[in-house]
Amino acid sequence: MSITSNVFALLLLATWYQPGEIEGFYTKGKIIHPTELSATGPGFQRLFLPRDRGWASSGLVGLLLGAAERIHTDFPDSGLLQVGDASAQTGGTISGHASHQNGLDVDLAFLRTDLEVQDPAGTNGFLEDFLQSDGTLSPLLDLPRNYALVRWWADTGVLNRIFVDAKIKTAFCIMAAAEGLALEEQEFLRRLRPWPHHSDHLHVRIHCPVDSPKCIAQDEPPEGSGCVEASRIANGEIEWVPDASELLDSRYMNI
Repeated sequence: MSITSNVFALLLLATWYQPGEIEGFYTKGKIIHPTELSATGPGFQRLFLPRDRGWASSGLVGLLLGAAERIHTDFPDSGLLQVGDASAQTGGTISGHASHQNGLDVDLAFLRTDLEVQDPAGTNGFLEDFLQSDGTLSPLLDLPRNYALVRWWADTGVLNRIFVDAKIKTAFCIMAAAEGLALEEQEFLRRLRPWPHHSDHLHVRIHCPVDSPKCIAQDEPPEGSGCVEASRIANGEIEWVPDASELLDSRYMNI
């Protein structure tokens, strides 16, 4: 189920985008007109506050506010959207990431079944790794609501990719199949990319703003759902290898 509409997303983008604000690529770029996501607000809480990495493009900030609002509206008992690193104030390199440089990337904590909110003043990373030592997913991972959140981002029309662990992508593929969806036709599954060290958070990346001509676009992900590949990676049948469109990020396991 989707928790937004394209009309809602277009209204957000029209309200928030500023011309010429983003330059460069996700792994080598800067923000010309940064917008700060407030520390807290309706339906959300920023994390790692001492890092001061709550800066992003105006469009991404608007979408984060929209995501928090829609989650709260559709799932009032789902807890807060917890927002990790976006970018430094003017972009550029930040520790722990290769990307997050041009205001178009943001890390989000997975929605939890126990609704626990971690200390926003902490700086030691996300509260929980949802991939357990036996290879199963923790019951604290709220799969239905995270599935809806992923579909929300895809519905905006500006989603480039979401990076998650292969096991988590596989779980979402199973949920889509249970709904009777034709997996190979699902854009949200195509843009859900398996990536190591992403079993404690979602890494959301949006496209270059249309009015930022100096922003360098990333190649599109390969066609198809990628569900079979993700399942084989999750089961240890094949090794994870980044797609050619993601090679610029592949030197770094924590992107």
